[in-house]
Amino acid sequence: MLTFDFAKYVNKYKHGRWKICRIGRRMCHTFAQHFVLRAEVKDFQTVAQKARRLRNLWGIRLKELATKQLWFPNTRLLDPYDMSFNLKKFELTFRRMFFCRPTLFYYKWKRDKVYRPCNRVHFCPFCAARIAAVQYRYVKMRVRRFGVCNPDTKLVVTVRVLQQFVPAKGFDPLHGCDEDAIPGYMRKLRTAIETHRKAYKACSKKLQRNTMGSMWRVVVIPQDTGWLIESRQLYIRYPHKRLPVVSVRDAKVTHLESINISKCYNKQDTRFFDILGAFSSYPEELLTGYAELVAVYLRSVHKVRLTAGTGLLRKTSRSLIAFFKKADAHARLQKTSAYTNANEVQAKPEKVHAQ
Repeated sequence: MLTFDFAKYVNKYKHGRWKICRIGRRMCHTFAQHFVLRAEVKDFQTVAQKARRLRNLWGIRLKELATKQLWFPNTRLLDPYDMSFNLKKFELTFRRMFFCRPTLFYYKWKRDKVYRPCNRVHFCPFCAARIAAVQYRYVKMRVRRFGVCNPDTKLVVTVRVLQQFVPAKGFDPLHGCDEDAIPGYMRKLRTAIETHRKAYKACSKKLQRNTMGSMWRVVVIPQDTGWLIESRQLYIRYPHKRLPVVSVRDAKVTHLESINISKCYNKQDTRFFDILGAFSSYPEELLTGYAELVAVYLRSVHKVRLTAGTGLLRKTSRSLIAFFKKADAHARLQKTSAYTNANEVQAKPEKVHAQ
């Protein structure tokens, strides 16, 4: 291990108490609270407690990775003595990740600094919750166009989860592993992830032809002696057409469920909520698992795209944020313009024509 001391850079940051006024009551907020923050009850105290617990785990995990020099958020380079290693950039990026907060709550921020989101969707639970909320909103909006206009449609929404276990040979849960073994683990995990990506590319054209829209993502879940790689797929399709699926050797399907689009608006039937949740759920093992295995995952997916979409659901991950920012800004502009025009019409004096 290197002797460079990162503890003095990371231990000076302390989490203050979040001044949460209230929690979001929109359905997309409830969805993210349920499947990312793991708050099954909508009570304010329960949701806030779950968020603070997740925040503490997030801070502990970031400090552990940086202090042990297993992973740095802004670079793949792990040698602080190298000339290309930017210590100032590391500290700024670490601070931004450490103080990342969920956008599902309303806060009282008066004197505290507010940092923008870190955008580490594949690792940060709060950015994952932000993406899950807009993902629910996006899919529900697309589904509504068919469900409301065509109540007798036969279109169905299907979720499929393919799971593969990749063992970490020689890893001891009690003593961890040596630094020399990490590059071998990285190559093995990177090869397995590339296998899933190639399997998706092989069926991407069939997805465009046989489905109205689809989303795909790869999720890596650290275990005690290895990693679970999940290929999650969500489709909007006709039931009579053959389902294009990602197929990987030594992998098995652990979840497969469908629901008709016309039933997605029944509030007493929560299957659509659970189907989309099986696709968007966040693995808490990234914060509670072994640091060495989490670091191998983070270093293996450096600059690797883990999401994709086709058809109506082609927007995924951070592009969803930009999509709704533009749409909401346009809606606010139209509302303001209509309000201004109405006031001008009321204030404009009527012309009196001479007889």
